[in-house]
Amino acid sequence: MYTINKKIKNFINSLIVIGLISVIFSSCAKDSDAVISDEQTGTVLTVNIAGIEEDMAMPTKLASAAKNTSSYTAPRTMIAEKTLVSTQGFDALVSVEGPTPKQKALKAAMGSTQTSSAAMATLMPAGIKYRILLYNAAGTTLLKNVVATSGTNPNIQVDGGTQYKWVAVSINTTTVPTVSSGKILASALANEDVLYASGVVSAVKGQNYLNITLTRKSTRIQVDVDTRGLFNEITTFKSLDLGTGTGTGFQSLMKTADLDILTGNRTNITTVAATQNVKYITNKDVSTGNLVKTVSLYTVIPTGTVVAPNTLTVRPIFDVKMEPNVYYQPNNTNVSSRTYGNSNIYLKVNNASFTPVNGELYKIGTQMIEAAIKVGGISWARADLFYDTRTGQLDRYKFRPDAGAIHWFDFSTNEDTDKRSYWNWKSLTPTGTAGSGDPCALVYPAGLWRMPTRAELTTVSAMTSHLYQWSGTTGQYVNSVYGYGGVNQAWNTDAGSPATFGDYSDYMTNFMLLFNGYRQSGALVGSRAVLDYWQATGGDRAVTTQMRYWSSEETGANAYAIGQTITVFYQTRSQTGPQGEISDSYVQSTAARSVSTFSKNLGFNIRCVRAQPVS
Repeated sequence: MYTINKKIKNFINSLIVIGLISVIFSSCAKDSDAVISDEQTGTVLTVNIAGIEEDMAMPTKLASAAKNTSSYTAPRTMIAEKTLVSTQGFDALVSVEGPTPKQKALKAAMGSTQTSSAAMATLMPAGIKYRILLYNAAGTTLLKNVVATSGTNPNIQVDGGTQYKWVAVSINTTTVPTVSSGKILASALANEDVLYASGVVSAVKGQNYLNITLTRKSTRIQVDVDTRGLFNEITTFKSLDLGTGTGTGFQSLMKTADLDILTGNRTNITTVAATQNVKYITNKDVSTGNLVKTVSLYTVIPTGTVVAPNTLTVRPIFDVKMEPNVYYQPNNTNVSSRTYGNSNIYLKVNNASFTPVNGELYKIGTQMIEAAIKVGGISWARADLFYDTRTGQLDRYKFRPDAGAIHWFDFSTNEDTDKRSYWNWKSLTPTGTAGSGDPCALVYPAGLWRMPTRAELTTVSAMTSHLYQWSGTTGQYVNSVYGYGGVNQAWNTDAGSPATFGDYSDYMTNFMLLFNGYRQSGALVGSRAVLDYWQATGGDRAVTTQMRYWSSEETGANAYAIGQTITVFYQTRSQTGPQGEISDSYVQSTAARSVSTFSKNLGFNIRCVRAQPVS
């Protein structure tokens, strides 16, 4: 019996020992989130994130929540001066800036300790997660793995008289990646602002403090995308890539890599998919809202990488809101958004040679602009100028989103026509003082567009044109536009003119001037707005209408404009209800086209031209 009891007792003791060993092993070696002690008694290590080391302005990702703790403003250097570049989908004014070569020397002169580095630091916004890892002094055994939140300093239980190697890591968001086998994998750090710091702390009995200034392990790039020159706000950003070269020679600079926790080194560098690069997007400013977005990029560029002169390329793909909606003919599809960019469209930057530096901030400005269409060697806007009278508009001077369709028409106010699209000669508002200025020059960005000269209109007037027809129609039959008896005159574009232009209808790949009448003594004459059948008295009829577009040149009380008259015969078929329907229409006669003089106080359409060439 004694032997049996002794065996049972020994077995129980063995179980207790095994249990104690298991508890000790679990608390010392477990690589997962540990419980943070809030007790101020015993021996604890209180961790405080003093800030994030900065050499310049905060990236947009943090700007809304961060507060600068220093008055230091780092100098900048221009890598690419603002230059107008052209693509097959849009044009853009592009600029690039980065840190000056003296940045690193200045930083080194200030010292590399935690205290001196904090002099050029910004506070980490409240609510950002970070991970604190405590190892034994040799860094061979993980003892503590704590996830903390900025704004609340964790108190970690430690042993007095013990030295620890510590590591702090964050991706500057409300989540923190997992450490596995001493690494954070590249997939978890794709386009992330990787923050890191490490060191040694010797704990004494009682209260211990550790102030940490995090440094960046990613190169930061801010891309401002301004769509005010496209006249509509961004609704969706599909992807963004940054690299060198184009086509099959394109090499992306957007990379990710593993992070070695103990050394802070980035290894196993791989390319990031372009769709992952639009993770962090904010409005650049309250005043510009969705018209100007800042895309914050974070990449790992191998040490020694040199971006050669004139090789930097940007490849954005985004949607803008169509305002107003456009009815594409002949199927009358209502389109409310338009896509700009594709995998074959690149903004080629006129950059100086530079070597990207880890942790530094580079800024790329892209002011997107409606691409011109070339006819007679002249770069023309694709649609007519109108004045946006709606409340709250940041920019009033815009081009119609479609050359051929009628928009925003309201029978009670004629908002689209006599208020917005018919201008007294060189007036700053449609019915403003004639000769007061060039309204084309005020289209954003100011100074890029201008009114055409007399000679430019004469060049187009003398060129052969044709009646614009939808696909599948022939002869001199006129295509109605959403129920309106519109007449469009089209010119063939020059060789080399952009083949595509955003996600446009066929209207926008043709150069067209409209027979849309004009304004005289406050009333419209021969406009499409008064040609549709349901405003008429009924029956078949012949209608004469005019094309009138201003030049920038005057002679006394008159100014030069292109003009042409056309007579269209409309056939209608009866139907019940308040509206009739145009069943057929064809051109009866067309007068000669010429550039001649008209009273400056007549309201004509305006088609702008580029004031400066693109590269």
